[in-house]
Order: sequence, then structure tokens, then C-alpha cells
Amino acid sequence: MLSGDISKNGIIDLVKFLLAQNFEGELDLDCDGLRGQIQLRKGEILNASLGDFFGEQAFFTITRLDHAYFIFNTSENLQRNIKMETNKLIEEAERNIDPISILDPTTILVWGKIEGTGQISVDARKWMLAAKIGSGATIAQILKDANRPEEETKNLLLEMIKEGLVVEKVSLSKEKLYLFPKPVSVDLTPKESQVYKVITGGSQIHEVYDKTTLSVWDFADIINVLTIKRLLTVADQSGKIVPNWYVRKALGLASETVPISLLVKLDQSFIARVGVTTISEIQVDLWESQLFGAKVEGVLVDGNNSKTTFNLAKSKIAQDVILITPSDFKLYGYSDGAKVQCTPLTKGV
Repeated sequence: MLSGDISKNGIIDLVKFLLAQNFEGELDLDCDGLRGQIQLRKGEILNASLGDFFGEQAFFTITRLDHAYFIFNTSENLQRNIKMETNKLIEEAERNIDPISILDPTTILVWGKIEGTGQISVDARKWMLAAKIGSGATIAQILKDANRPEEETKNLLLEMIKEGLVVEKVSLSKEKLYLFPKPVSVDLTPKESQVYKVITGGSQIHEVYDKTTLSVWDFADIINVLTIKRLLTVADQSGKIVPNWYVRKALGLASETVPISLLVKLDQSFIARVGVTTISEIQVDLWESQLFGAKVEGVLVDGNNSKTTFNLAKSKIAQDVILITPSDFKLYGYSDGAKVQCTPLTKGV
């Protein structure tokens, strides 16, 4: 079960999040006693009701609610009263929303989940705003730091929201997990520090998430990495320590089984073996968490206009570097220090 409070136009973002996760069930909403429901099935909006409204009209009215308390429960007892295609339904609902209301100054924007690993063409002005957003920032902060007319900045942000480049951070609470930090003995990245500093012994995971400005995907990765670095223990309500992949399940990412490809630098090394690439043990453990415990046994290296499969060896090296033998460098025409995409492969791939 998912539940929480949502304000302004976060209802559409919540629906899009549930659709992206292929959730199946009923999203119940309560706005000061006015109750509505949206039914979803694996990426499709089937049904909507709100008071005396049903179907498309009910959906459009729900998405214009100023605030609501929501509960999402899985269910197979679903019925259809919406005829419009889901993508068109979402587009029409977004067109009907007052654009200014989307830009509540207290709203936190985070990077959207961009699919694929190819190059993406984006207006340079949007890249500059994205840099201001970083791992998360309020709209008030973005407008203040943008160094351009406020109206222009708002229009750019609206375009980025519609394109999915940025999304409103949705506050979600789900299964209760408890976090227990350990003394820091290694350097932390800025994102790791942002999460670690708000954790106290016994903090609930969704409460920590709500105190950060990270997307749920970044937050899950950071919790996993802190655990891999032995700086954090995660336990359930009975006190049992849970595996890293369980964190992702508790955050509602149970259908997110595709690990993130990594842009890495190629280095020649005589300690590597022919046909084998050496990769950070932290990165490999993170991939296996993203794959819900599946073992990573190789990698696909995409670079120099070719894709090559290598076996895998783990080592204590930086996460943004992979080591390959000089003979493999020569065989595949790699350049020392070149950047390539590295994708994990599991058994049978």
C-alpha cells in the first residue's frame, strides 16, 4: 500500500509515477471529504470517479484538485469507464491545468527518469536550469538563481516538466524500514552526505526520503551504496536486517529491474585478464541491488563504434573507471582514457 498527502498538481505526477511502475490497482483520494478514485492496470488508466462525475470528466476534475490524501492498493477487481487513450488523457489533463499553479515556490523539482543511454538534444538554457536543480531544488531557489527574467524561467520550467526532464518530488510512504547509521570512515559524495546527515538511529526510510531533495531512484541508490560501504544497516519492523534489493521494493520500485548503464573511463592495466574487465565492487553490488539480487556476471562495453561483451572481476577501484588489458585495448581499438557506456549482464544474457 502507498499513502500520503499531495498538494497542487502532484496528482498527475503521482498517476504518471504509478503508470511508469506498471502498478495495478485503485488510487483512492480524499479532498476535504470529497472522495474520488482512479483505477490503473499496467500502464493504463481504466476508470475514474469523483462525486457525481465519472470517466474522463472525473479524471480531469481530480487532476485539478488543490490537495488530497491518497491511498493506493493493488487490486484485480477493476472496471473500465474511460475510452480515451491514456497518453492523450494525461496530455489533455495537463493542458487543462493552470500553468502558474504548477510552479508553487515550495515545490521541489528533481530530475526525471530519462530512458535510454543515447544522446539527448536539449535547449542550452534548459541544461543551465538543470544544473541549478542538481539533485533537487525548490522552484523559489531555481527562480532566484537563474539569472534570467522570471517569466522566461517559468516558461522553461513548464516545458521541462511537460518533456519529463524534471518532475515534482512526490512524497510516498510505503513499507516501514528502519535505518541505523554507523560512524563515517570514508569520504562521502555530496548526495551521500545529504542523505547520511538526516539519518538518526531508527529513522524510518520514508521519513528520511521526505527530508531530501532527491528523486526516489537516486535515493534508493544512495541508501544501497551507504549499505554497501558498511555505513548503514537497514532493518524491518521485527529487527531483521534486509537485503539491499528490499529497499527498492519498500520504496515502490519493485518493477524497476533494469540497472542503469554507467558512463566510465577506460584504463589499461596489466593486472586485468584478457577478455575480463575489472570494475568497482561497489558498482557491481549496486547493479545487483537494482536487479533485485540477480548476479552480474559480465558487462557490455559500448564504445569506439562497437559493442563488446567482457567477463567481470571486482576490485576496490573508483566507480567511474574500468580496467582492461593492453592486448584488449589493441584488439578493440580503444583509446586510453576514452569514455564508454558499460551495461551489466546477468546469467543467460
